[in-house]
Amino acid sequence: MGTEKLITVVLPVFNRASIVVRTLDSIEAQTSKDFKLVIVDNASTDNTFEVLTKWVNTHSDSSFQPTLLSESTPGASAARNCGLAAVETPYVMFFDSDDEMRF
Repeated sequence: MGTEKLITVVLPVFNRASIVVRTLDSIEAQTSKDFKLVIVDNASTDNTFEVLTKWVNTHSDSSFQPTLLSESTPGASAARNCGLAAVETPYVMFFDSDDEMRF
């Protein structure tokens, strides 16, 4: 198989500045990087967007390039739809911003 990714993980985030890094680190720690990650800040009113921006900037490399988007319309559906619109892979997985992936 080439470098084409088959699945995109969409992570909607709202006001999770204090915990979202654990979620992001657990996603990045997967043994296979055969996926794309789309993170959607959903009109957070705390410093979530800044935390996400810093994380994306320090965790991007040639094999892992997360995408950070902003959705100004509040609500999980709006954030999921924003992320879904950016998906270019045949499969998509939605993941909650307060969960952790196991390896």
